[in-house]
Amino acid sequence: MGLLSRWLGVVLMNNDDNTLGVHKAAQRRSLPIAQAIGIVMLLWALVPTNPYGYYILLRIVICGVCAWLAYRAWTVERIGWGWALAITAVIYNPVFRVHATRELWSVVNVATIVLLAATIWALREPEKGASS
Repeated sequence: MGLLSRWLGVVLMNNDDNTLGVHKAAQRRSLPIAQAIGIVMLLWALVPTNPYGYYILLRIVICGVCAWLAYRAWTVERIGWGWALAITAVIYNPVFRVHATRELWSVVNVATIVLLAATIWALREPEKGASS
């Protein structure tokens, strides 16, 4: 679980009351694995010969990534980013699907790539003692 939690940017630790907590410093130093997976999958989705099943998988992954990043944005008090990511998760949700043409989905995919890339920097917690 240690390697997976580090990839996701979370380190679980025992508190004094034997409950598990999230180590905040680990979130700041985490690698943007979720964003990287999302960006690569969205870039691959621009290839017009992908099977339909790939786009179903893409919806599941991007919805999950954006929902997780929205939660993370709210935990670091980036409320605007949280809303943008939550709306993106709703657009990609696999249950209540948004239907659009392939051309429109390509534009949405590129916009989502830009959004995910921006969150790499926007969701970082400021270093303690750093002046803004």
